[in-house]
Amino acid sequence: MRITIIPNRTKEKTEATLKELIELLDARKIDYDILELEDFDRVSEHAQKSDHLLYLGGDGTFIKTAKLAYRRDMALAGINTGTVGYLTNIDIANMAKWLDTYQKDDYDECPVLIYDDEVVINDVVVYAIGSFAEFKVSYQALDIYTSKASGLILSTGFGSTGINLSNRGPVFPITSTDVAITPILPLRADGHAYVFPFDSELRISADRPFIVDVDGVRDKTERYAIDIKRAPKMIRRIR
Repeated sequence: MRITIIPNRTKEKTEATLKELIELLDARKIDYDILELEDFDRVSEHAQKSDHLLYLGGDGTFIKTAKLAYRRDMALAGINTGTVGYLTNIDIANMAKWLDTYQKDDYDECPVLIYDDEVVINDVVVYAIGSFAEFKVSYQALDIYTSKASGLILSTGFGSTGINLSNRGPVFPITSTDVAITPILPLRADGHAYVFPFDSELRISADRPFIVDVDGVRDKTERYAIDIKRAPKMIRRIR
């Protein structure tokens, strides 16, 4: 077994945590490599030699490394050296205990999405150009959701604790095949979130142009409709 470690060195706790982690791995005779977060091209080539990817950072680090793990079909775990770390699964204080109980095939399979040929870990968020738009979500040619709002969030279980939660959307397990559809500042007081079991493809459209954020990265291209698919495989998150 071999682990690729990706440390986010912009986090204050990372250097000391990495030093402690290396001592723990050496004591347990676990093979590892350390590669830098920003060096994704080299990581992609090298990661094929590793069984698992272990990152040090917070939720933003998780999103970046999860995309790499998805592409290379690697199992993923994270040590929280960030602030909140909803999506990391190991506290610094519990590293030794985790390594002692860690097993190669003990992981959760977590569904993710595909938008514009890219994997979506957390969410797709659309923002109306102007005050609001009438958004529609269609599934298998049926309109399943309509809302006049400033924007719309389509969230996975991973993303349900992010901007979805900030807009009073529902939180649900990271292993769930559901997605949450949550309006941003709905025009009517009865604007509500909707949890939908999703297994193929849906379309978000609007009567006015909108722009799109994918996992927090903005595409400024104005659109009237986008298609989102269920990814053909899952993220494997080590317990």
